[in-house]
Amino acid sequence: MSISQSLRVRLGPQVRIQAVDQVRSGSPERLLLRHAGATLPNLPQAALSLARRHMSLRKARMALGRLTERNAIVIEVPMVEEREALIGELADAGIRAVLHQPPQHIDVKALRERDGMSQEEFALWYGLDAGTIRNWEQGRSEPDSASRAMLWMISVNPTAVQAALDWEVAASG
Repeated sequence: MSISQSLRVRLGPQVRIQAVDQVRSGSPERLLLRHAGATLPNLPQAALSLARRHMSLRKARMALGRLTERNAIVIEVPMVEEREALIGELADAGIRAVLHQPPQHIDVKALRERDGMSQEEFALWYGLDAGTIRNWEQGRSEPDSASRAMLWMISVNPTAVQAALDWEVAASG
């Protein structure tokens, strides 16, 4: 059943939502959403929870429609005032939500030293610039979101990242 069909079934065909009471402040959050159980989630309730956080109803409906077709989706909610409140509301609607982003700060020096590498070795292994590594470690700059994602993967499973970056194997495979 599509999300629009689900909305019509649960709310009736003539329902028009005029206004949603939106939160007044918050930060963007990236969440991984999954079905919480065997039953169909309450999609209208979930869409309203997302709309309260400044996601358009259209975008919320489209995202939740993708969730009905897939096992999991990742969304960015524009304004989350309290993460646990949103996660609780989505759980009440039958959707499990978890934070889906690397930590804001990753200690690059500790990560590098854990693996016994110099800045240059670390940069060479992972296709990074040694000057960038120095700047991150000395606090002159912070990794962007793509770099934080890679650093997080390195912190969790450096062997898998190194294997994925084995250029010769990747080119021949």
